[in-house]
This record gives sequence, C-alpha cells and structure tokens, in this order.
Amino acid sequence: MAFSRHDLGDRYALIGMVIAFTQQFRDDRGGFNNEENKRKAKMESDGFAKRERALEDEFFHRVDEKLREELRRSMEHDRSREALAAATGFNDTALLDELVDSGITATTLVALALVPAVMVAWADSEMAKEEREAIMEMAHKRGIEQDGLAYQILNGWLEQRPNRSLLETWKHYAHAVRETLTESAWKQLADEVLEQANAVAQASGGVFGYGKVSATEKNMIAKIREAVT
Repeated sequence: MAFSRHDLGDRYALIGMVIAFTQQFRDDRGGFNNEENKRKAKMESDGFAKRERALEDEFFHRVDEKLREELRRSMEHDRSREALAAATGFNDTALLDELVDSGITATTLVALALVPAVMVAWADSEMAKEEREAIMEMAHKRGIEQDGLAYQILNGWLEQRPNRSLLETWKHYAHAVRETLTESAWKQLADEVLEQANAVAQASGGVFGYGKVSATEKNMIAKIREAVT
C-alpha cells in the first residue's frame, strides 16, 4: 500500500504520542529517576526522529525521481507521436502509438517500407549475407545513409531478428497508407513491396536458379501479398 506524506506524517505523530505516553509512564513508575536519564532518553528520542525523517526524505526522493523519469518518457513519446502524425498525416492515435513503441519516428519512417524484405530474410531463422546485401542496396536507393537514424534502426533489424509483432505493425501501417492513396498509386506501391520481398528471397541459395526460395520464405511472402491485396 502506498502512503502520502500526509499519511506518513499522521503515522509518525501517532508513534510520537505512544513514545511520549511510554516515557511518562516510566517517569511515574520511577523508570527515569534523575535528570541525566531524562536527558539521555531525549537524545535517543531525537536521534530516532532524525533517522525517521531521513528515511522519509529518502523514500520520497526516490518516488519523485521515478515520477520524473516516467514523465520524461511520456513527454518524449508524445513528441514522437506528434512528429510522426505530421510526417504521415495519420490521425489514428492507436496506430501512431504502435509505431512509436516499435521504434519508428518521423526520422526513421523510411525504414518501415523495408520491413517486408527484412521479415522474408529472417523467415528461415537466419539471414544470409546475400540477403543482407540486397536489403542494404534497397535502403541505399531509398536514400538511407549510414550516418542516419533510419540506417541505425534498419541495421538493428538486420543484426538481430525482429519480434514477429513488427510485421503486424507494418500491416497496420500499410492499411493506413492505403487509405491515403488512389487505387493505382497503391497498386504501384504494393507491386514494389512484393518485388522487394521476392528479390530478397532469391538473393541466396539454389543451383542454376532452382530451389532458391524456401517454403518458409514463400509462406512469409504469401502473408505480405495478403496484406497488400
């Protein structure tokens, strides 16, 4: 149970009353039969009170630090969401929150277009060198440079397999984008997405063009095709 400063103050006041009553009782019974004993008792009581105040101050200091950190993270999240809304034109707060929680900001938005290719490359649980190189070439054509934040988030996806939820986030993003485009523009974009996915799947393996695309890669491409058609 959490206590406020007021609650803790009331508890300490009650403790003080009990201590005072006990001291008075001891005085009446002769427990403190001279001034020296009373002086020592007062010093002990003062020391106890100081330790209580120190503990209370430390407790609220830690709580305040935690609240400040939570507030800072909340403000950063809100700023990222507002910037992403301005960059995309999206008004869906849930979608914007989902994108921000996935590490997507207005600056790294361009990397999101490569999520299907990334997921295909990881479909076999490991990424081949040729698949990585194919994705990097796609990134370069999109203007993603090594000194940019978009490159950093993309490189993170290539270094370590992303959570499967990233594909679901991309699907929600794609659905929102589709609502902003004409049918012909959307078809062109969908064709590009599928072309990139197939190019990554064919980037490694196989002999003389046969057996290049694995069953798991085909399954991933089918999920992507379903999302864009």
